[in-house]
Amino acid sequence: MINPQFVKQIAANISYWQQVTANLSDTTMAKIDREKQNLFRAVSFGLIPDETILATIELIIALFPLVERRVYWQEWLPILDQTLNRCPNNQAQLKIQLLNQIGFLRRLARQFPESIAALEQAVSLAKIGKNEEELATAYFFLGNVYYDDAQHRLSENFLQKAQAAFAATGLLQDDKKQAAVHNLIGLNAQSQGAHSTAIEAFEKAISHWKKTGERIYLCRTWNNLGLSYLALGEFTAALDCFQEAELVLTSTVSTDERIRIAINRGQAYYDQKQWAEAEACFRQAEAYLQEQRGSLFHNALIYNNLAAVLLERNCLKEAHDYGQKSRDLWHSLGNKLMAANALGVLGEIAETQGNLASARQSYQIALKQLAPFETNPWANQRRQELRRKLNRLNDER
Repeated sequence: MINPQFVKQIAANISYWQQVTANLSDTTMAKIDREKQNLFRAVSFGLIPDETILATIELIIALFPLVERRVYWQEWLPILDQTLNRCPNNQAQLKIQLLNQIGFLRRLARQFPESIAALEQAVSLAKIGKNEEELATAYFFLGNVYYDDAQHRLSENFLQKAQAAFAATGLLQDDKKQAAVHNLIGLNAQSQGAHSTAIEAFEKAISHWKKTGERIYLCRTWNNLGLSYLALGEFTAALDCFQEAELVLTSTVSTDERIRIAINRGQAYYDQKQWAEAEACFRQAEAYLQEQRGSLFHNALIYNNLAAVLLERNCLKEAHDYGQKSRDLWHSLGNKLMAANALGVLGEIAETQGNLASARQSYQIALKQLAPFETNPWANQRRQELRRKLNRLNDER
């Protein structure tokens, strides 16, 4: 039996954190960064006594925006798993919310099978309980998972299901829901090369985000819009979008979003062959990453981009080191498309160094790994580039 006095202390601690996190402002988030371990310890203890379980679960669910924005995913997921196990069977609503959050964060951690499993469980429970709002959320999160996993037909299918479920609840007219839906429509269109459709969808999303005060999501959508302009070669429009994204972040603590902006701005300069400016942006992204741990996805992307720009600047040793780091990280994340691209960059570095046998081997393996992505426009373009390089090397034999 747990000491009653200890239970009172746990309850008081949970109550304290409920008050601290009632308004998750940037100031509050910065404070929690400094006291993060105390918060984690409080919720871990709060899950032990039966008397504090429900209050603790409600606190954990309320902390979701903080966990997402401050990139606490890996540390928080074990707590969510523990919370799900301790959640009373008669609290179906809380279970569904926890499963949706687990699915969302596992997607961010690039754990797609685990994410899908959690969200499918949320769908089943929501259907049983006729909980249309959480059902719509689960469908929408599944749409995001399949988008991230480059399964665009499935993503669009679940997006349609989410729209229907949101409509059934009357929530489809909510600005946040409208913005999120249009953003995902834009992302799927963008990934399939339909940039005019993507731009229209992103602009609609931006107009809705502006009404909500959701600066982080507004920033992300400006970034997405800029990437479509970048793909069309409209560099001024792209850089303007990245500038808008940066302005949205004024006085916020979201380092992860600043990383995205620096990467995208660097890509705009890279595509214009402004190597020094591109390198400066990628170095800035790397500095942000060291200041506040970002996602492994961004880590791998920064390494990849630095390898590419350092190759152009003939800094071959450093380019090779970054290229290897990028390839290894993409492999660890299970991202076969980007791992193949990184291998292609290593082949280009080897060719420039005069190591033609190594370059030829890298190109051959990269081309084989890119083959399954025949519906991805960017993968097709990259495959054509590497095929030309390999053919040239073979002709010179």
